Amino acid sequence: DYKPGFLYFPGTLYWSAPFRWLFGDIRYGFVFANFLALAGLWKLGEVAGVAYRRRALMVLLWAAFPATYFVLEQAWTDPVLTALGFWIVWAVWTWRVRRAGALMGFLFAFKQYAFVICWVAWLRFVREKKWSAALLSALLALGVIALCMGPFAIWDWQSLYFSTVKNQSDPTPRMDALSMAAFSGRILGWVPPARLTSFMGVFGIALGSIMVLSPRARSMSMTFLALFVAYGFAFIWGKWAF
Repeated sequence: DYKPGFLYFPGTLYWSAPFRWLFGDIRYGFVFANFLALAGLWKLGEVAGVAYRRRALMVLLWAAFPATYFVLEQAWTDPVLTALGFWIVWAVWTWRVRRAGALMGFLFAFKQYAFVICWVAWLRFVREKKWSAALLSALLALGVIALCMGPFAIWDWQSLYFSTVKNQSDPTPRMDALSMAAFSGRILGWVPPARLTSFMGVFGIALGSIMVLSPRARSMSMTFLALFVAYGFAFIWGKWAF
C-alpha cells in the first residue's frame, strides 16, 4: 500500500512544475527530456568518433524504441535521468568539470537511484587521477544538492525523510514487481530475505565501480557497461522493478 507523500526528491518538482504551469501537463517535460537525450546521444557519438551515419542511426533507433512512448504516457521520470545521464557522461569525457558537477548535483536531487549515474561518472575523474577535477565537481554537486533539497529539509525534515528515504529504502520485496525476488516468491514459494536483495544491489554498484576504475576501462562504452551492471543487479533484485 502507498502512503500519502511525494516519493521523489525535490528535483522532480523543479523539473515538472514549469511544464505543468505552461502547458497543463507534466508529461511535456518528459517529452522535452527525450529530445535532450537524443541530442546527448548524438554528442556522445561525436566525442567517441562514431561516423555520421552511424550516429544518425543510433539516434533514430533510440527515438523509435517502443517502450519510450509508454514511459512518456505514464509520466515516468526516467527520460530525465537518461537525458541528464548522457550529458553528465559527455561533460566528464570532455572535461567540462563545472558542468559535470552541477548536472551531477541536480540529477542526485532528482531521484533516489540517480546517484549511481553520478557516482560512476565521478569515478572517471578518480580513475584519471584528476584530483582537482574530482574535488571541484564533488563540491559543486554538493552545493546544487543543498540548494535543491535544503528548503524542503528545513521546511519539514520528517516528511521529506519519510517519503523519500524511509519509504523507498524498505527492502521488503513487492510481489507485483518484475524482480527475481518477486519471481521466486510467486513461482518457487520462497521470498529471499531483505538482506540478500540489499546485498545484491550493493554488490552491483561495487562491481560497476571496479569496472570503471579498471586499467582497461579507457573507452566510453566501459562506463555505460558499468552502469548497466550496477543498475542491472539493483533492478533485477530490487523492490521497485517494473
